[in-house]
Amino acid sequence: MKNIKSILLVGIALIFLTSCGEDSSFPQETDASSPISGEVFHTTLPSGLIIDAFELERPPTLEPLVFVPISDNTQDQILADHEKDREQSFPDNSFYDGTAFCMDTKFGESELIACEECKIYDEQQPGSAGSATIEVVLRDEVLYTADAGDCGPITNLQGLWSYDQDWVLEYADITMTFDEAENSVYSDVTGHLVLNGSLLNERYSFQEIFGFQLLKGKPFFFYKRDSQIGISYEGDEFLLGFKEIPHYGCCSAGMLNPNRAQNMVSFFAQKEDTWYYVETGIYE
Repeated sequence: MKNIKSILLVGIALIFLTSCGEDSSFPQETDASSPISGEVFHTTLPSGLIIDAFELERPPTLEPLVFVPISDNTQDQILADHEKDREQSFPDNSFYDGTAFCMDTKFGESELIACEECKIYDEQQPGSAGSATIEVVLRDEVLYTADAGDCGPITNLQGLWSYDQDWVLEYADITMTFDEAENSVYSDVTGHLVLNGSLLNERYSFQEIFGFQLLKGKPFFFYKRDSQIGISYEGDEFLLGFKEIPHYGCCSAGMLNPNRAQNMVSFFAQKEDTWYYVETGIYE
């Protein structure tokens, strides 16, 4: 999980992108207005995406995961509202091919495969065994190669998706830093998203993109641009108003990662010292 320190966010935006070979569901900047605030927040975006946010009394606790809303809603009551949608998870498309961690997805009539390789450094470096490279392959042809920084505490390969005529790769670029004074190793992790071989972080000046999924069959992801965190879904770009959304956490911290389902995604977020539990989706 990357430690994100940023200013408060503002915004809701309609976005449209039309150009050859680019998906119109991906964003460009326009005007913006109010971010999430208050004990209970509810809004519906023009795409039909519903956002519900609940302010918490304190940070969530882990093992078991427990959060306490400030409002009269209890954790059980909030989770019960969309329990059936939350249970519609995605099949696990990851596997180990004997030498590398990989993911696959159907692309047309063929199988699209992404694998990460950890190349051992010639000289030992504290905190990391080697450098990570990810290749996307279709019918024995390498479509894309990503240098993903250090091999870290999590997998650099985070997601491989396909829909319509498009394919999407999500990967974590990891930098491991050794602090001699504290004798500790720290990881700086930045999410990247590749659409049909084009890095969207560069195309749209995103500092980070993470948590990609198909929501009701349409692309959804979190982004950070100009120190502002938001979500993008089918032509809507909504700036959430949070300074941090836990993601890419490992071990018990992974319980705070966004929880993806076919019609919705739920996540935890922090604004100053205030925590929120948020659900967003398009429900039956």
